[in-house]
Amino acid sequence: MKKLLSVVLISCMSLALFASCAKDTRKLWGYKELDDGTIEIVRFNDFKEEKVTTPKKIDGKKVTRIGEAAFNGHNNMTSLTVSEGVTSIGTHALYCCSGLKELDLPDSLITLDGGSLSGATALEELTLPPNLKTIDDLTFEWLFSLKKIEISDSVEYLGRNAFAGCWALESVKLPEHINIEAGLFANCKALTSVNLPADLTLMESAVFWDCGSLTEVDIPKGVTSLGDWEFKECESLKKVTIPEGVTKIGEEAFSGCHELTELTIPARVTSIGKDAFAFCPKLTLTVTAGSYAEEYCKENNLKYKTA
Repeated sequence: MKKLLSVVLISCMSLALFASCAKDTRKLWGYKELDDGTIEIVRFNDFKEEKVTTPKKIDGKKVTRIGEAAFNGHNNMTSLTVSEGVTSIGTHALYCCSGLKELDLPDSLITLDGGSLSGATALEELTLPPNLKTIDDLTFEWLFSLKKIEISDSVEYLGRNAFAGCWALESVKLPEHINIEAGLFANCKALTSVNLPADLTLMESAVFWDCGSLTEVDIPKGVTSLGDWEFKECESLKKVTIPEGVTKIGEEAFSGCHELTELTIPARVTSIGKDAFAFCPKLTLTVTAGSYAEEYCKENNLKYKTA
């Protein structure tokens, strides 16, 4: 009889503990059920907690998404582990998380929505999971402290201005077979090296705008156009190789490249934008005699020589 009472008592205590934990989880996490029956976390209610791990389940249902601005304003949070099972993180999920120094993302993650990690200004290193496919626009914008990031080859889309304003970022290895969107590394003032995909054909505008520490760029041979403000204010840039297949150079593409001394313009170039080489005091262009580039140099009083 005593054994039976003990079993009943233990069972009751276990149920009470389970109910209490479930209640605490519901209290800590704001959430909603998605159409597929899984859970999206919409907010975390404890603004004092420093080390946070998201739950794998709420109300017995799998958590698959961290919603828009879910951790907005959690300045005290220094460490965040996103549990396995989450496949997407919403816009501005970590906005104003200025104390966050450690971020552990799950292998299940597939999508980072636009600006999802923007605002985690203390984050210095980040390893992206192996199954990630989409990094949307502005995802890492203004991560001032980010020095190192590893991007897996699984990534298929890297959005506009994805790294804009990452002042401390020194080097990036990009996956092959990926397009270079506009403003990708704009204002990355510490960036010294980046590998561009070998099969790249198009560089959108302002990709390296204000990358003041960048000294050398080898543009892949398949590229046919350089966008507006492509290397504007790259004050330390000394060497750029423009492929023979390039036909267009955008406005202010090399404006403000103070240390650039020589640049060869391919004979196929038929369009050069306004002020493409403005404020380049040391630059002498090498052009083909009788080419469009030579006429451009004459019309804009640029120093040049013919090859």
